[in-house]
Amino acid sequence: MGTLNYSRISERWLTSMELSTVVQRTPKNELISFLKSTLSVAQC
Repeated sequence: MGTLNYSRISERWLTSMELSTVVQRTPKNELISFLKSTLSVAQC
């Protein structure tokens, strides 16, 4: 169980690192529309 938790945490960390890189390269208006669509999907 401990190994599974660790892998999940590392996956989330890698995802956040990738997201920060994408955020820096993406135009703000595209980023905002993407976030809105992601939030609407998450609320379903």
